[in-house]
Amino acid sequence: MKNSGHRLGTSGTSMENTIEGLQCSLENPSRRDFRYWEFDIRESSDGTIFVFHDDSIIVDGASSETSEMTYSEIRDAGLQQGISIPLFSEVSEHLRVREEPVMVEIKHLETDQARLEVLETI
Repeated sequence: MKNSGHRLGTSGTSMENTIEGLQCSLENPSRRDFRYWEFDIRESSDGTIFVFHDDSIIVDGASSETSEMTYSEIRDAGLQQGISIPLFSEVSEHLRVREEPVMVEIKHLETDQARLEVLETI
């Protein structure tokens, strides 16, 4: 069964896993196919937890692994493609006031500090 809350309600669009996408999808919980808000998290090379599905992003025409980039580099690469890549903390704050269930899919966390941050947030 498809979930209209997948990738913050905008799966398959340029706004998936973004704050903007979530804000455009706030009516999704009233849909029959809504089960929960879902999004993916990763850790950048500088220890920042961000929301993004793929393990790579295009930088200057070439694919680059997000785990080898700083969050600033990731954010800038996203902006060059018209994608706003949010922090985990930003998405968490938006969802904290919602009543619907949330599923956080951990794609890549390298450090114990990142794991602790996730556990303390959820």
